[in-house]
Amino acid sequence: MKIDQGLVSAVNNTSLGLALVAAEAGYAAADRLVGLQLESGKALLHESFDQARKLAAAKDFGEVVGMLTVWSQSSVEKLSGYSQNYVAIVQEARNQVLKYLDDEGAPLQRQWLESIEKSVLHAPVPGGEWWTAGTKTAVTTTTAIIDAVQQAVTQLTEFAGAGLKPAPISAAVASVVPRARRVG
Repeated sequence: MKIDQGLVSAVNNTSLGLALVAAEAGYAAADRLVGLQLESGKALLHESFDQARKLAAAKDFGEVVGMLTVWSQSSVEKLSGYSQNYVAIVQEARNQVLKYLDDEGAPLQRQWLESIEKSVLHAPVPGGEWWTAGTKTAVTTTTAIIDAVQQAVTQLTEFAGAGLKPAPISAAVASVVPRARRVG
């Protein structure tokens, strides 16, 4: 059975290209995620100090409860925004890799299957039909596994990207913080 050298070269080039695209997308996403985490941490630190100053200046317990309620709602909204940014960065990296697979992988797979069929037709080998069927099954199974993984990643990122809905926290804070007792 003759091996198509052009096909082997195409497989090697596609594999190398995929590795390069995945590495570039991964490093770019990691860089953006680190930046997101640093900026979020910096903002959280400044906000925490501002909140501590305001709490220290509070005149009564009702004012403290009001501040905590506002800050809790704001924190949920910020966490939701952070999560959405995080998911968007990961989705962008995933989409770059999937685009490369769609652009380069699908034509290569068709070419690979055609080459297998041609090689068996032109150089019949005892058991060649079995080998061809086995190879086609392996390629089809691999494609199905890749599709299942892509679908799982898509569902996971959609779930994570759904965002958190801010809940009314004032009632929760009021139920946890005991009411101030009047003295006198």
